[in-house]
Amino acid sequence: MLNSVNILDRTFEEFMTLFLCEIANDKDYYVVIAYHLVKGYRPQLESMLHLLSTKRMRGAICAIGLVGSPASDELVQGYLDHPEPQVVAESLDSLRLTGVVKWERISHFLVHASPFVRGAALRFARTKLGKDALSLLLAALNDVDEIVRQNAIDELDGIADQSHIPLLAPFLQDPSVHVRQAAETLIASIGGNS
Repeated sequence: MLNSVNILDRTFEEFMTLFLCEIANDKDYYVVIAYHLVKGYRPQLESMLHLLSTKRMRGAICAIGLVGSPASDELVQGYLDHPEPQVVAESLDSLRLTGVVKWERISHFLVHASPFVRGAALRFARTKLGKDALSLLLAALNDVDEIVRQNAIDELDGIADQSHIPLLAPFLQDPSVHVRQAAETLIASIGGNS
């Protein structure tokens, strides 16, 4: 959609014009534009972050995480209390990328009301705790929401082994096609037959 040859030479005003365009069904559009804003105009974007619509705010928070900065981490942490669960989830993912925030600050999000936030907390746990996240991920397999179950299975990749196949096999029959696909992929990757 964007002409990558011309995008790098934009002014702040031109980037903001692009950022404020209404684009349906293209979450990545806002991330790409926000990324360029963060690279060249971080203070300006960060000063208006609280004024943005949810989808633009999410794109900006994602871009801030991709670029990374200790000062920006503090700003993003402020959005962990945002009323919109998808903004909270994006903030968790952003902080996961920068690696500054400790797990203890995030762990309570595993019981958040939103499955998007619980899933993001699982991704954070896997990144921060590595193999020590195994018990959290296995417990999340029992979550009532398919988003969380899928995240748990996805994050088990690289730490689950063949001994976990009996725990994963029932998810081949999960009501959610996404959970079934995740289970099939994980079982195949750890050497089981699907």
